[in-house]
Amino acid sequence: MDDVRKEFESLEELKPCPFCGCEMHLEDDDAEYRLVGEHKPSCYYDGLRNSIPRTAEVDADIKEIHETWNARAERNPVDGVETCPHCGVVCSCQKLKKGSWMMEGDHAMDCPIFLLFDDYPVFDTKTECLQCWNERA
Repeated sequence: MDDVRKEFESLEELKPCPFCGCEMHLEDDDAEYRLVGEHKPSCYYDGLRNSIPRTAEVDADIKEIHETWNARAERNPVDGVETCPHCGVVCSCQKLKKGSWMMEGDHAMDCPIFLLFDDYPVFDTKTECLQCWNERA
């Protein structure tokens, strides 16, 4: 465990949130890792729970978690909608059966949106969904 802590402390700094620009850091306890930041209320990541259960395999790949978060794609809006800031996939705002809206896209398997978060934000209106998604730091 001491070797993991040393590697954890020596990792490069995490890039800020690509949506709101808040500083990010990785917290760890004996059970899990969490990406944490003081997101703005309008941030796509605000209120989302993320956790990575601690296992020997995850401890060995802690550097990869940093690299995954720090990966950024070029901005390339399509029809006024920003692509995913991490993997660059084209996304769209989809209406759910309950009448709410959510961004969807075929994110890369190593994209933090796909890999690190337990859920996706849901919005009352399409406009709110697009505004939140299109906000970039």
